[in-house]
Amino acid sequence: MNSSQYEVVIIGAGLAGLRLSSELQRAGIQSLIVEKSDQPGGRVKTIEKEGFLLDLGFQVLLDSYDELDKSITIEKLDLSSFDSGAILVNKGTKKHLFNPLKHPEKILNTLFGYPGKFSDMVRILRMAYRSVFSKNDFYARKDSVSTRQFLLQQGFSQEIIDSFFTPFFGGVFLDPQLEVSANYFLWLLDKFRVGNACLPKLGMGQIAKSMTTTSGEIRFGEEATSIVKNTILLKSGKEIEAKWIVNATGKEDVVFGGYVKNDNEFRSATTVYLKGPKLTTSLKSLVLVGNPESSILHFSFPSEIQKNYAPEGFSLCSVSLKWSGLNLDPLELTEKILKELSLEYPDISWSGYSYLAHFDIPYALPKWTTGNESTFTVLDHRIVIGDHVAYPSINGALKSGREAGEFLRKQIQAGM
Repeated sequence: MNSSQYEVVIIGAGLAGLRLSSELQRAGIQSLIVEKSDQPGGRVKTIEKEGFLLDLGFQVLLDSYDELDKSITIEKLDLSSFDSGAILVNKGTKKHLFNPLKHPEKILNTLFGYPGKFSDMVRILRMAYRSVFSKNDFYARKDSVSTRQFLLQQGFSQEIIDSFFTPFFGGVFLDPQLEVSANYFLWLLDKFRVGNACLPKLGMGQIAKSMTTTSGEIRFGEEATSIVKNTILLKSGKEIEAKWIVNATGKEDVVFGGYVKNDNEFRSATTVYLKGPKLTTSLKSLVLVGNPESSILHFSFPSEIQKNYAPEGFSLCSVSLKWSGLNLDPLELTEKILKELSLEYPDISWSGYSYLAHFDIPYALPKWTTGNESTFTVLDHRIVIGDHVAYPSINGALKSGREAGEFLRKQIQAGM
């Protein structure tokens, strides 16, 4: 068997693993990433099909995330943003929802455009102001109710919860029940308040690819099967010795002690991609479907944000569904979605659209509760990192990797 030795071996080339490797590389510490797939990114990947760029599920990058400037050269991503706010549709009715804190000149449109009661708009402004004071250590606080409970406690009407908060933040959290912590909700609300939802020119997978330029060595196509003391056994038959072993896979699997996360500990997602003719009128907003009877949470046109997402003369539509595992074949699934889209947004001739691909992702986001003492865990010389340890988002993954890297740097420099 072939054997090699490293100071640190990281299992998984997702965003957390890449961020950790870059931190060590900058400190002059030797590390190796082993990744079972043929490309980096973990859940943040982009594939190409028929000239279209398809992200692995609906994903956006908030340029206000505080970890970005520590992890990525933003200029290299050539970001382009969605229009601020959103469009709310319900059985053919359409309302433009502007962010009143970004567009004060549209305050009257916003006051009369939001669903629900006039008092709901006042509460949104008050809540947005409150979010300004949210803390970056929100994940460590234990005194948090769910987002839905919080909204009800603030006096929001059921109408605005169902027609606005559920399709928008339910899509962000992959949680139509809005069970996620209110502390997290307020923190994220502030990120949307000051930042923009963006897409890189070459798809979300470009984020991870750009990070490989500052990381240590990566071996693709190498799957870790077990660990014996300080030796990692690979499926290829190779062995790697390491003083420190880091699990950056997103799951505490058999490699790290026989524990496997079950389906109840993840949130699933289904994203359907449709291809059609180029839009005659640009649509750069996220479209929320406020009809509680619809299976659609929201839809958008990534090719309107970044033209590279579709070949010349075509458009790409991304549709996020409320439920995953619909057990429908592509033709049945497309027929169902196009029927609903025609009802909710008749401005577009949906008859020109057809199925391109869909991703039914059972492990899209980890479920998460507040009260974490750290963004990574340590047991002897084994560390677990990722957004499932910190909090579920790109920012959480990057923060977990960076802080674990800082910890390892201090330990190694101290001879530990």
